[in-house]
Parts: sequence; C-alpha cells; structure tokens
Amino acid sequence: AAKWRAPMEPVLLVLVYCSLMFVLPMAFPCEPVPTEADADVVRRRQHLQVVDWVCTVPGEYNPMATLTYSSPQMVVKTLFSRSTASLVPPLCLMVYLIFYFVFACISAGTCVASGLVIPMLVIGSCMGRLVGIGLDHLLPHVAWVDPGLWAFVGAGAFMSGVSRLTVSLTVIMLELTGALQHLPPLMIAVMTAKWVADYLTHPLYHALLQVKCIPFLDSTSVVGKLDLFTVEQVMAHPVTTVAASDTVETLLEVLNTTEHNAFPVVAKAGGCVLV
Repeated sequence: AAKWRAPMEPVLLVLVYCSLMFVLPMAFPCEPVPTEADADVVRRRQHLQVVDWVCTVPGEYNPMATLTYSSPQMVVKTLFSRSTASLVPPLCLMVYLIFYFVFACISAGTCVASGLVIPMLVIGSCMGRLVGIGLDHLLPHVAWVDPGLWAFVGAGAFMSGVSRLTVSLTVIMLELTGALQHLPPLMIAVMTAKWVADYLTHPLYHALLQVKCIPFLDSTSVVGKLDLFTVEQVMAHPVTTVAASDTVETLLEVLNTTEHNAFPVVAKAGGCVLV
C-alpha cells in the first residue's frame, strides 16, 4: 500500500480540486456583463474573457466560472484588469481565494513537482483585489483606488512575504505588466511585506526544506566564538568507533544503539589508528 501512496496522492488531489472547481460556479448566479468591462475588455477580447457557463440569458456571465474555468495566467490577467471593479464580486473572490489557497498549500507539500510562482500570484492578486474593492466602496471615483492596481500590488507583496525577494521581484512584476508608473506603491508593498515576514517567520522555501528533511545550515552559527572551544570539550565520550573489518550487521547495530550518524573508522576494533 505504501508504494501506491505517492502516485495516488496527486491523483486524489486533482480529482477533488477539479470536482470543486466544477461545482462552485453552480452556487453563484449569473450576472450581466458590467458596462465598463463590456466596453473596454470583453467585446474587443484584448486582455481577458468571461465565461457564461450555466448562464441561459445572452449577455450574462458567471463570475465564479470566469475564475475556475480559466487558466491561472488568465485569472491573473482578469484580476489585474483595470476599470473592472464589478467584474468579480467580493464574495465570489473570497470563496475562490479560500479554496485556491488551501489546495495550493496542500499541493506544495505533495511528492509531485508543482510550481509556486503562479499560485502566489493568484493568491496575492485575490487579496489585493479584495482590498481594492473595499477601498473603492469607501472612496469612489478616486483614480488610485482601482481593484486591478491593488491586485497588482497585492501579488507583489504576497510573493515578497513568501519568498523574501525584493529587487528582482519588483523587476519581474514590472516586466509582467509594463506598469512603470506603479513602481512606488509596489516597492513600498514589497519591502513592507518582507520586513513583516522576516519578523514573523522564515521563508516558504526554508519550510519546504524542513518538510522534505533536507539538511539546512543557518547563515549564522548557533555557538559564537568557536575558536575558544576545543574538540575535547564538544566531543562525546567514550568515542564510538567502527573498525574497517566490521560487518554491515555490526554497523547497523551501532547506528541503532547510538544517537550519532557518523563514526571514526579505525584500523582494528578497539584501536586508535584511523584508516
């Protein structure tokens, strides 16, 4: 059963995720295509597309299906789109964020190699767009309060907090969007997210090393001023040695009866001459 666990884990995850993404649009009603989206985006099909699945009336679309039935790249474009504040309702965005976040966390710890860049972009974009929608209700008709802009800033901030990237991340985000005028808010969000994350915990990739039991050495030594200590002061006594003529069975017994995983190899049992 253990040998089937590794291949069946991603299969089960995909089945559950696809089933949920298929059912979720049924729980949300269809809505008319917003005027600004219809005029600037949808009709010309320049940047994004809406999905009218389960919609029977022409000119309507399903906001949840627009997210769940689109590729992650298209979802990011949809969330980054400007002047489309009402394209994705906040409740729909919040539900999608919860499910996507949970499955992204689960898939990151599975045995299948899965990317983290696009999930971080999607999650950060959802969070940022939710903030932008809230500000748009509080401060209507303000140019800088655009959910698409806040989705862009949120994606950069989330990626910075998770990966601790700063300058390179800012350059990547600007290359993705070409929005050079948004550099100041992006830089502020990226640096703030990094400082807060550094104060709270270590990066995600550090945590993945621990999950996969990969040895990792900190950048700074736990013990300071190592030149003041001698080997005699830190070594275990009596010294457990392994003779060059010992059998594998003997070596396994030594490993099982001691807490060490490395031993000096001597020429003969009980001797002090290293091989």
